[in-house]
Amino acid sequence: MTFGSAQQILFGLGILLVLQTGGFGQYRERITSVQITSGSYVIASDASNGAAGYNRDTIKVTTSAEFERLASGSAGTLGYRVCFELMDPSGNVVQLVSGGGTAISVCSNPSPVTYGAIGVVIPKSGNNELTPADPLIPNTLYHIRATLQRTDGTKWGSVDTKDSSSQSFFHFTSTVSSDAAPNALAEITNIEWLEYSALDTAPGTDAQSFKARITFDAYRYDGFSQGSPATTLVPFNVSYLIRESGTNAAKAVENGSISPGWNLAQFVWQGGVRVPKVRTGLVVTVHVNPSEQLTTFSKQHYLSVNVSHSEGGDHSCGRWKERPSGNPATFQWHADWKHGFGNDRGFRNRSSPGLLQRRYSICLCQRDYGGLC
Repeated sequence: MTFGSAQQILFGLGILLVLQTGGFGQYRERITSVQITSGSYVIASDASNGAAGYNRDTIKVTTSAEFERLASGSAGTLGYRVCFELMDPSGNVVQLVSGGGTAISVCSNPSPVTYGAIGVVIPKSGNNELTPADPLIPNTLYHIRATLQRTDGTKWGSVDTKDSSSQSFFHFTSTVSSDAAPNALAEITNIEWLEYSALDTAPGTDAQSFKARITFDAYRYDGFSQGSPATTLVPFNVSYLIRESGTNAAKAVENGSISPGWNLAQFVWQGGVRVPKVRTGLVVTVHVNPSEQLTTFSKQHYLSVNVSHSEGGDHSCGRWKERPSGNPATFQWHADWKHGFGNDRGFRNRSSPGLLQRRYSICLCQRDYGGLC
């Protein structure tokens, strides 16, 4: 037995099945598993391509449930359905395509369960497909919440809920092959410190700044009606700033962005199917010079990085996602030596007029694809 498949909201549907029951409390109804069965790519243009292998426009989910009659009374048939929500790590619901519009939930078609003898477990499973209406942010972990609902003939009521495991996606939203803009995404894979101290009045950029290395992967998929992909230079914007741990207060840095570019093909062929072109291990090195003195001994700070690609002048925007990366927490120095000590140019662990040393612990955290919030 399977749940019917549907990609639209069916609330208020009036063509429900036979409902004979000796009391809803006599039944055990539960979802046993919710599994995302599709890969990491969600490619909107596949919706108009019926060829084999081009079925990546939706997120596919398989749901299993069990039903059991627990007490004596009238046997009968009840109507059930499963409704789905796509949720981000903060619990926010992502809009889904529903018919000609959007909705926060989509439901399967109603499906009957006929109860017989007490204690007989009735398994059911079904496959459904969800189409995101909002762009999904790379390296952001999403999950699907499945809610089992039963009807009393006039309205639906929820009887059980279960979440899938979390998964990230690369969502290519373009449906126009000839779109002039490269449809590119980026995913930060690592951030590490190269320099651990900074002196504002030291000669040269290196001594005045902390230095960090940012590594990311780039993905591109466009020109998908062509037989052969073109390769062009794709510009990215890498922005960075320091945040105070705990408060997340931003500490601006001087010249806090760079704009590197790399050559990327529009796609590659794999097993007779076009797939996104991926370049891994792209590296940029940045000098991080705080615009203000980091003034406390007790605060921790971390580097936040944003990698985005400009489509027609607008930078795609995403959510912050932090993850310790690279070195463990390390004591570092940031000194404002505007008054100096004559020829003494060493850092000193002491309190003296004019030497405004600030010791703090740096925790490396990662910012994934998207614009600065």
